[in-house]
Amino acid sequence: MKDRVLLGVSLLLGIITVLAVLKLTKAIAFPFTAAAMLVIVFRPLQKRLDKTLPFWLSSVLIIFIALVGFTVFFSALSYSVTLVITEAPDLPERIGALVADINARLARQGVATPTLTGEQVTQLMMGTARGLGSFAASLGLPLLTLVFFAFFLFEARYFHAKIENAFSQKESTRLLRAGYGMAVKFERYAIVQVSFSLLIGVATVLICLLLGVRFPFIWGLIAFLLNFIPNVGSVVAVLPPALYAALFGSVTLGVITLLSLSLMQMALGSFLYPRLHGSALRLSTTAVFLAVIFWGWMWGIGGAFIAVPLTSALVLICSEYPMLRPLAVLLSEGSGQSFDE
Repeated sequence: MKDRVLLGVSLLLGIITVLAVLKLTKAIAFPFTAAAMLVIVFRPLQKRLDKTLPFWLSSVLIIFIALVGFTVFFSALSYSVTLVITEAPDLPERIGALVADINARLARQGVATPTLTGEQVTQLMMGTARGLGSFAASLGLPLLTLVFFAFFLFEARYFHAKIENAFSQKESTRLLRAGYGMAVKFERYAIVQVSFSLLIGVATVLICLLLGVRFPFIWGLIAFLLNFIPNVGSVVAVLPPALYAALFGSVTLGVITLLSLSLMQMALGSFLYPRLHGSALRLSTTAVFLAVIFWGWMWGIGGAFIAVPLTSALVLICSEYPMLRPLAVLLSEGSGQSFDE
């Protein structure tokens, strides 16, 4: 009994130490982890290309595809933010005027509300700008992520042999089983998440076009991006186009935009997503929510983006060890009877 308590305390201290290190070294730890996940996602494609191309050529081709994807994505994001700021230089004043109008409407109904001063509006805009900067930084170090990705990709074919040579047969079997489980689930998760996020983005564009909200493709890009953050992202994604519609159109247009986008998100998220997603990562709703909060705190918004697959990986590893299996059961979907799917 004493040995088990000592082992449990040692394990707890070890986990706390690892988390502290990950928090302090997030500038390296996040790109490292993101690159490892990208390798898992791209590895099936690499295997297919290896059948017809030399290994080095298939690896270079995948790195090129990833580089183009990064470039296009960040260029589109940067262009979108620049375009909105350029087209709306008086955004802080408009926000202040909108809040004043809402306060006046509520006051006529006998509802007392605090007024928002110009200084507070400025602070709000500065906070938003800092948030965008934090967003770019935490997704960030795209170059470092690509460097890690390239190294991991070239080493991926030796992963199986290295695990077998580094650990005992029992331990290597556990780790490889968890690793292959991650690969299968990550691939399924990536396909479903990208497809569903793209659908949300296209639906957002169509709704904004239909309602006459400016910059529909920018709001679609934001919706596509934020949909990768489970639960929280879909809620946040409807706010920018609705706020913009209220500021540069009318309060009525803003409300209609908010309701239309919210209903679309709810309809697709409640009926279509569960059928597409199935049990790809087998995490409970509570576990997903806590994972987004925890990894967001650890690594910023970038951590929130990879929270679900990262937590799923930890659940798969925990399920292989008797002492950690209760944690895997608590975090898993349903009763947690099986981790084999």
